[in-house]
Amino acid sequence: MAIKSNEKLWALTDKGPLQARADRLASGVEETKGEVGLDQYEVRRWDGWYRHITLAMPAHACLTVIRHQELWNREKRVPLRS
Repeated sequence: MAIKSNEKLWALTDKGPLQARADRLASGVEETKGEVGLDQYEVRRWDGWYRHITLAMPAHACLTVIRHQELWNREKRVPLRS
């Protein structure tokens, strides 16, 4: 009998699939705060905060993609481009 991915998630977390997703989202926000300065902006106006968030989130996504590519290259032992 094949195990569904939701059942695997439930078994690994013992919290349930929704709590696991919430934890993953919270850890992503914490990473974003530390890596790209999401918590550095002192809110004065809505549009300034919106611009800051709009730049911080793609910067975090870019760093995440680069990190995963580097890990994949190390695992596959692919030489880095010069």
